[in-house]
Amino acid sequence: RSVHSDLLVAVGTAVHRCPPLQECARWRWGHARSSFVQRLCEQPLECVLVPELKKLLLPALICCCHESAVNCQIMADHLSPHFLLDFIRHARAASPAAAAAPLLSVTFREEGALAAAEDYFSALLVQGAAPTPALGGGGAESDGACEGQNGRGVDLGAVSS
Repeated sequence: RSVHSDLLVAVGTAVHRCPPLQECARWRWGHARSSFVQRLCEQPLECVLVPELKKLLLPALICCCHESAVNCQIMADHLSPHFLLDFIRHARAASPAAAAAPLLSVTFREEGALAAAEDYFSALLVQGAAPTPALGGGGAESDGACEGQNGRGVDLGAVSS
């Protein structure tokens, strides 16, 4: 594993369901032309097609965009949400799920959480834009609290492959 893969795991774990950090993921730092979310979407196509690469990239992008209408819109401008939805569906069908997506098995470990993420991104595709709060999107962005794995003592070794 490279430092890049470790960084994707760390960022994905930190930003998941944490609106302040999801907001940071869309900032442009210094002279950067792209935000972190945009840079994830601008990776070479092989990163969403090659199994070992997409197992790192797509979960980080899912964590950045889940329950963040603004990040979903940024992502949809650069990459089809179908990639995320297909990946989530594959992870849910895999046995064990951690083999398909170690990061998702940690960040979406609560009962039904991955199914809810599938519903969220399905709504994104139906609407052709970011889900509205009525469909479950945007609610976490408005309260400013981090509800994800932050502060819960997540064992990042659990997502190592």
